[in-house]
Amino acid sequence: MELKYIKEKICSVCGAITESESKKHQHSNSRWNEERTFTCGRTIHYYPNFSEKDAASIAILSPCSNSKEIIERDRLRRKLVRTLKNIIDESEVDDDYKIKLYRIIPGE
Repeated sequence: MELKYIKEKICSVCGAITESESKKHQHSNSRWNEERTFTCGRTIHYYPNFSEKDAASIAILSPCSNSKEIIERDRLRRKLVRTLKNIIDESEVDDDYKIKLYRIIPGE
């Protein structure tokens, strides 16, 4: 499919290829909402209710999972989960309560 407003064919962050693309919901100005998703998870969306020259008309809906920021964010989250689990393990509360706490902590 050829998208008119989203020109990026591969992820500009990591070079991942296109996984899916669509044109949905034609706007009253006759332009379509366009969306392209890459295999890394990055998703770009074009909103036709802005002018063609308006940079705000193209938005990143999902970031690239290979970007340095996302990799660092995930590393820090895993570190926090390990810290929380260590705190729970070392606490003096009963095992039933520890199990309840483990259920609300996301996995690594």
